Amino acid sequence: MILHDLHQWLVDHDFYFDFSGSADPAKKPAHSVQNYRIAIISAHPSVGRDLGLRYLIKAVVASESIRYQGSPLQLERFVQTAISSPDNEPTAMNAASYRVLNISVLRRQFLAYFDSEF
Repeated sequence: MILHDLHQWLVDHDFYFDFSGSADPAKKPAHSVQNYRIAIISAHPSVGRDLGLRYLIKAVVASESIRYQGSPLQLERFVQTAISSPDNEPTAMNAASYRVLNISVLRRQFLAYFDSEF
């Protein structure tokens, strides 16, 4: 279900090879992205209705380590995109379940595994 919901976004951002030619180059960010993180959100059902999954995609464009009041912090600049369910309801922040997939790290590890095998 997740791959189905995110299929076009994955094609547009080069996570899938575009066999169909359906990638939209206008949807690619104009700035360099360090990594993408996808928040997968399962909203609370209301009135017995399953709201499905929502997605918040964070494209980190800059990151730096800083210290604030003696504590180390990570400062990020990012662009966030919401992808809602087919009924186009907004992403609910009162989530029943909220998981984050760092898809850029997953992709790098996957490609590194195959590079080391061949």
